[in-house]
Amino acid sequence: MFFELYIVTMDRAISSHLLSWKKSHRTPLLIRGARQVGKSYSVERFGKKEFFLKVYRSGIVGT
Repeated sequence: MFFELYIVTMDRAISSHLLSWKKSHRTPLLIRGARQVGKSYSVERFGKKEFFLKVYRSGIVGT
């Protein structure tokens, strides 16, 4: 039997905004939004792809 392995990655609308941030702004990046929409996934993927080192802090900041 022959099996093919496909690696599927989600491309999200935020990807282009993250690239724009990297090119123009060097201020801290805060991502806010609804629960379970892929914020953490998008930031982790962006960090692995675009930077050699990364600092990642996940949590709720104030209300």
